[in-house]
Amino acid sequence: MYKTGKDQNSLTLYEPNMHRVDVEDFKGLEVVLMLSSAVIKDVFFNPSREMFNISSPPSTTQKRKNSGPVIGGRKSSGSGAIMTGALSQSPQQAPPAVNPRTQWEIDAETARLKAMVEAEEKERERQERAEQKRIKKMLEAEEKERLRREAEVAKETERLRKQYGVPAMPPPRVQFQPTEWAVSSTASSPTGTAETDEFEFGE
Repeated sequence: MYKTGKDQNSLTLYEPNMHRVDVEDFKGLEVVLMLSSAVIKDVFFNPSREMFNISSPPSTTQKRKNSGPVIGGRKSSGSGAIMTGALSQSPQQAPPAVNPRTQWEIDAETARLKAMVEAEEKERERQERAEQKRIKKMLEAEEKERLRREAEVAKETERLRKQYGVPAMPPPRVQFQPTEWAVSSTASSPTGTAETDEFEFGE
């Protein structure tokens, strides 16, 4: 038996009625019946607008009863925050002007680096000229050494020739031999015989 009143609700289950049901867990059945009666009471005796949360969203000053926050209100607040953040962003400002002292330091550093590069270039050219001079002196020294050795060889050869009495060999002389040409000519004689004239050129 279910009773409802202004201040309290009560549900009475009679034991004789429970014996008609073959159930192993009577306490569980009692709990199910109590919860079912509470649901039926809420559905039929409470206002439908408050029960199913279909009323208009309340203002921010009022609190909702037995209901969670409104999803639409949360979305609107979030979008408002996004729009507020977008409007609050200040436009990009131009970069500040360079301090004259900083500009002077930059110019001084640039001039120093340029002078350093020029000094390195001059040093490299000086080293190249010194290397060229060294190579030239080395070649001249090698040429002098070669001439000295040739002079020593000629001197030693002359000494050995005088020691062993070998006459000095004259330097080779190039001679041109004369060339001989033989020219033969054939002429017809009145008798029809061929006459051959040979000319020889020589010394």
